[in-house]
Amino acid sequence: MKSIIRKGASLILFIAMLTNCFSALPIYAQEDNMSSGETTTEIENSENNMEESFPSEDVTLPEENENNVLKNEAITNDNQIQDNELVEYKEEVATPVPGDTSLVNYFYVGYPYLQAPASQEFVLSFGTGTENISRIVLKYQKDNGNLIELESSKQSKELYVFKKNFTESDKGTYKVIGFSYFVDSQEYTISFSDLEMDVRFGVNQEYDGFGENEGYTIDENGNEIDEDNEVNDSIAQEIDSSVVSLDGSNVSNTEELVEFVLKQNVQTPQNKSRRKRSITTYSESNPLVICIDPGHGGSESGTVVVDGSLEKNMNLKIAMYLKEELEQYKNVKVVMTRTSDVYVGLQERAQIAANAGATALVSIHINATGWGTQSSVSGAEVYYPHANYNAAVSETGKNLAQNILNELVGLGLNNLGIKVKYVYDTNTGQPAHDPAYDYPDGSVGDYYGVIRYSKELGVAGIIVEHAMSDNWSDFNNFLSSDAKLKNLGIADATGIAKAFGLSKISREDIDQLAQENKDILKDGTYVIQSRVNSKYVVDVTSASTENAANVQLYQQNYTDAQGWRVSHDTQGYVTFTNVNSGKVLDVDSARATNYQNVQQYASNGTYAQKWIVIKDGSSYKIVSALNSDYVLDLSAGIAKNEQNIQLYQSNNSVAQRWMFSSYKTFEDQMDKLAEQNKSLMDDGYYRIKSRGNLNYSLTVNVGSSNSNVFLYQNGEESQIWHLTHDKQGYVTLVNVLTGTALDVKDGVANNSQKVQQYIPNQSKAQKWIVKKDESGSLVILSGLNMDYVLDVSNAVYSNYSNIQLYIANGTNAQSWVFEKKDYDPSNQEYPIMGTSNITAANLVRYYNTYKGSTSYDKFSGDNSKYNGVFSKGGASTIEEFCQIYYEECLAEGVKPEVAFAQSMLETGFLKFGGDVLPNQYNFAGLGATGNGVHGNSFSSVRIGIRAHIQHLKCYASTAPLNQERVDPRWSDLLRGKSPTVEKLQGTWATSTTYASSLLKAIERIKTV
Repeated sequence: MKSIIRKGASLILFIAMLTNCFSALPIYAQEDNMSSGETTTEIENSENNMEESFPSEDVTLPEENENNVLKNEAITNDNQIQDNELVEYKEEVATPVPGDTSLVNYFYVGYPYLQAPASQEFVLSFGTGTENISRIVLKYQKDNGNLIELESSKQSKELYVFKKNFTESDKGTYKVIGFSYFVDSQEYTISFSDLEMDVRFGVNQEYDGFGENEGYTIDENGNEIDEDNEVNDSIAQEIDSSVVSLDGSNVSNTEELVEFVLKQNVQTPQNKSRRKRSITTYSESNPLVICIDPGHGGSESGTVVVDGSLEKNMNLKIAMYLKEELEQYKNVKVVMTRTSDVYVGLQERAQIAANAGATALVSIHINATGWGTQSSVSGAEVYYPHANYNAAVSETGKNLAQNILNELVGLGLNNLGIKVKYVYDTNTGQPAHDPAYDYPDGSVGDYYGVIRYSKELGVAGIIVEHAMSDNWSDFNNFLSSDAKLKNLGIADATGIAKAFGLSKISREDIDQLAQENKDILKDGTYVIQSRVNSKYVVDVTSASTENAANVQLYQQNYTDAQGWRVSHDTQGYVTFTNVNSGKVLDVDSARATNYQNVQQYASNGTYAQKWIVIKDGSSYKIVSALNSDYVLDLSAGIAKNEQNIQLYQSNNSVAQRWMFSSYKTFEDQMDKLAEQNKSLMDDGYYRIKSRGNLNYSLTVNVGSSNSNVFLYQNGEESQIWHLTHDKQGYVTLVNVLTGTALDVKDGVANNSQKVQQYIPNQSKAQKWIVKKDESGSLVILSGLNMDYVLDVSNAVYSNYSNIQLYIANGTNAQSWVFEKKDYDPSNQEYPIMGTSNITAANLVRYYNTYKGSTSYDKFSGDNSKYNGVFSKGGASTIEEFCQIYYEECLAEGVKPEVAFAQSMLETGFLKFGGDVLPNQYNFAGLGATGNGVHGNSFSSVRIGIRAHIQHLKCYASTAPLNQERVDPRWSDLLRGKSPTVEKLQGTWATSTTYASSLLKAIERIKTV
């Protein structure tokens, strides 16, 4: 269930007395049956000297077109809410159990304040009406602690009505606790507190918070959303109230019910006096709402102007200019019935206005005489609702009509007057009753549908006929250019402003607002988080540095494109400068209007780049310096990547609320996370098992310094890892057998990125953070990017399953178990493969220290004839010789100290006194089996050394060679037989002291 809950001190929708709502009296509703392919033209009185109360006789009914059929529709018995019979419940009821809160649609309280003696009524919408509920009981509590239960008095489908008569002795405040419902003798209870609903009312006494609009709306993720989307705000405009709404799908039903109640027009004088809103009092939290209605549209073109253009298009242009101008005034909200060339039915137009809580609907039109271009009739006229029904609406409309006409006449248009038009008898021309058009009180209806429908919904609808489309003078003076149409729109806006006492936002007002709020946010560098979801922040698309690059919402990734430097000027205005681009937050085209795009642009000091940050509870609103009624807004209130950020009129929704957190670089965030988790694991030796299958652990292939890390069944020596922390708290994992570190290939964090073993180098590619996830399992985060973790490829648990980097997803393929091992490096055999701290310089020092009287590349006895052979073979000095050994060892992952110690042992520090001759470049006795067998020969010093290294790797590892094979004695039968120095004894050589001799030499190399 989408749980959409509005909570706060005032959670009550005023409903007029409901007793008459459920009678069987007929209700008349006009249907707009026009299909998209049909065309209609609204017929208007074209006489120049029309009587205010009577239509021209040549106009016929029905109005606008014959498709707008008016039908009488009586409520059928199926739709009537019937009184529930009082039943004595004697059956045994089981122990109450919690009910299904997802079935609660909404709940209304008739009066937040009840002046007793009077009746209070409640309406509960619960389920769909198919739950077989036998009984339902409302529970509320008085401020003295008394708990009262109230049986439902009426029901229709999912609607349950409760009624209670209160007397003066019932004075106090009350809280609705919840209700119980009964199905098959089982009692189920619903507590409003479980739904975060705080529903109160007072009898002859106001409860705390009465009259305050403190509520807000949250969705199923706990994020606030725009309240205006949930309920019919025309009711909230009419009465001081709000609504508890749990499912947006009930909005239409809610509107029907409330509209029906309001049509009954029954309300006690006492409660009428409790209303606190006035047509002349508007504020940011209670703005005047004006609905602008561009007449015609879509298949309905309206009249044809003398130049051949269509009325519908001119109407839209005037309406948009009107909107733009009216939005420059304080405390006004503008809604449109259409903003493009689409058909909108008359009843739908009125409903749009009512849904938005509009006080007035201003329908924009161009008139026509109907007599052709020879007509001399010209000018403007405005129609408003007559006063026979809902006189207050008529008065509002009349005042508005006169003020708009005054402004149009001020432009030079002839004054054709403000007028009303009744439904009339086509034979007599007199106002006439027709049940299909009459108002609920029986009075004659207004002729124009958009006015009549609006009045029935409590909205003052007027029609502004700006000029005559078939009069060349009117066309040339007022309709022939966009600039002239704009003048008409501005005149309309000025008239509206005068009618309602609006004033424009002055620069002085905005300057004062900036000065008042200059200390709200300190200068500094921030991330701007959305209140809808704080994981999403204000971001520049694609980290662009270009002018006009779009500003959007994006999940926080700690890049500079999401950092904003806040600075104040001397007046208190804020400038937001992007850390990455150096460009500032800018309103496109410097226009304060709804949906205006926000971008980055080079700083130019204009008001389009200045803002005011205002504290609002636990969050902030970011106000444009262009117009303080417009704020930074998240489009549609949806937090997702690339969602647009725009300017929009302030509506107090969560989409317009932001939070500021100190900007930190990605490295700062990573360092903080490492510090927070460094105490989770002790330094030591571990086998790292996959939680997906604990029989498999992280393993390396001995002998290759950049080979993949993989899973393998437990028990291998290559599965022991030495875990250490650096001073910041990052973890390094070094395999004890190979000496290689757990490493991300190429130092790049991407999905499916290879994880390998590599020579320790202290880079971020070898840094990790071990932390617990929400389930308590251990995950291994990459020091490159905290969003990427160690992962078993495709979650396949078998030998050689690849280990990779992948974005965190909470699966077992990314969870690990660290099994501590008792491991003493001093008691372990010396691995041949792996990384080493030994350099070529260490090898040179070892040779020079222990060679004795031997001189490099000089030989004694019969071998003296080979003097200089190493130089000829590519190594003229011992330094060059040792460097070649070092490079070849590094190429195959063999430890240099092992290979060099073996070479010095086999050749007697390059003296070559045995079967192998110096010019063979055979430095390990390959193929020299004794009895004068010289063994293998090679073409150069480097090739001879390479053959030695490859043969040693053949014994020590099962990993493939990294260079082309030159070892003539390579054999798969030898692969991996001797991974350690100790195991060379008895395999490589039969001497019982071979291993100890090598280990002694290795120790000397390391310490010399």
